[in-house]
Amino acid sequence: MIGAVSGREEEVSTHFAELLRAMNIQEQRRLDKILAKLETAIPVDPDVEAFVTAQSPDLLVMSPLVGVGFSQADFVRSARSQQIPSALLVFSWDNLSNKGLMHEVPDRVVVWNETQREEAISLHQCPPERVVVTGAPRFDEFFEMRSLIPRAMLCDAIRLDPERPIVAYLCSSRFVAGEERQFVERWIAELRSSSDPALAQCGIIIRPHPAGVKEWHVEPRSVVRWPKPARDKASVSKPFADPHAVVMTSTLQNADQVLFDTVFHSAAVVGLNTSAEIEAAIVGRPVFTILDPAAEGQTGTLHFHYLLREHGGHVALANSFEEHRRQLAEAVAGTYDRTAIEAFVHRFVRPKGMQQPVSPLVADALTALLQHTDVETSARIS
Repeated sequence: MIGAVSGREEEVSTHFAELLRAMNIQEQRRLDKILAKLETAIPVDPDVEAFVTAQSPDLLVMSPLVGVGFSQADFVRSARSQQIPSALLVFSWDNLSNKGLMHEVPDRVVVWNETQREEAISLHQCPPERVVVTGAPRFDEFFEMRSLIPRAMLCDAIRLDPERPIVAYLCSSRFVAGEERQFVERWIAELRSSSDPALAQCGIIIRPHPAGVKEWHVEPRSVVRWPKPARDKASVSKPFADPHAVVMTSTLQNADQVLFDTVFHSAAVVGLNTSAEIEAAIVGRPVFTILDPAAEGQTGTLHFHYLLREHGGHVALANSFEEHRRQLAEAVAGTYDRTAIEAFVHRFVRPKGMQQPVSPLVADALTALLQHTDVETSARIS
């Protein structure tokens, strides 16, 4: 293998990371091609083959196809061998940039926007004619949501002053920010040191990432129940010394009423690198982030940069806490660019129109794939 890639006869470390470090770009590309050929030589998992055969679908639709530690490539290969069309629905903003490569490209790749279209083509070598831009269907329900708990009722339940503005902090995953809890403690202290009274005395709601809730709460916890017909509820505690900073969590769901109302009643939103920043934009709230060692996963990922203002996004980036406090003070006072937020949502989430739900467009794309396949099959038979 090493000789085929590099033409060198000397020994190279068998540890994969060290192997790559010892190779130049041309050698890495050769290795990539060899591994791709080996991948195609591996037989399809018999269980996958049996499943697809037993189901005999007219169309195979998958998500996310790529991912750390797993792959649905065998489903694509099995479907193709049985002349069943296949499609990928891109679920998240980072699926194509941060989760690995497509080892088998399906017949259609349904993406959110032009950015993801370019990712599919340039990063995954997907033929352009297979990519369809529809928007992000996962947010359709969120677009339709309205606030269901009055501000005064929420503030009373979580013991915050309704006369003071609220700043929401939406946490990231451990992969992005492994030391986020320690960072949040420092962040709260930095806000309290602001010379702006509104920011220094604001209410703070921390929403942990759903995968890391336990480490944030302390006992006793209280439960806040949303008014009917919502039936949502949230767990609340105050793990910090600051009496005006609360942690509030809820069960993860695609259209999370607790998240919606948290953002809706906030003057500004802060996050290091999280998809909830997109939901904040849908609600129309300004979003801010700050470069910090606690979030090493920020600058190292492509998708983080897609949200930044300097790249046409809606998130304001600060290089220091001094700059961050100034940005937040302006937002709390109502000074921010609302048109930039709406422009980002239009471009990134609903490129076919802000009032156009995306799910019907996805259905149209899948129907068109089926019709195209039927035409090709008829042509072969005739």
